[in-house]
Amino acid sequence: MSDKINNVVIMQYDIRELSPEDVLNVMIRGDVSQTHIDNIYKVTYSFDVESNCSAEDSEIAEYVWKLLNSDNRPNKNISVSMNVGDIVVINNVPYVCKNVGFKKCDCDVSNLIRK
Repeated sequence: MSDKINNVVIMQYDIRELSPEDVLNVMIRGDVSQTHIDNIYKVTYSFDVESNCSAEDSEIAEYVWKLLNSDNRPNKNISVSMNVGDIVVINNVPYVCKNVGFKKCDCDVSNLIRK
């Protein structure tokens, strides 16, 4: 099996922009709407992840979670670690970080991702 390169983009919210209802929805439940995407999220980190061709996006997302929450994470000087409600975009498909695992997000994130 040959390896493939997966483009990964991390989108995080600004906690100062969250209303009390947003705190419940985004930070606790990991429920993200298009309004959230358009108003409180920004791209904080982008990189490539190599995987084998049979790797599922969920496996890649879990790898990214572990990488970006480790003490020696590559983005520690420019971004906070990943949290519930953060979005991992893998090859242009967004997944929201839940309390346990990731869920595909039906929101359009293309306006925030520069090609």
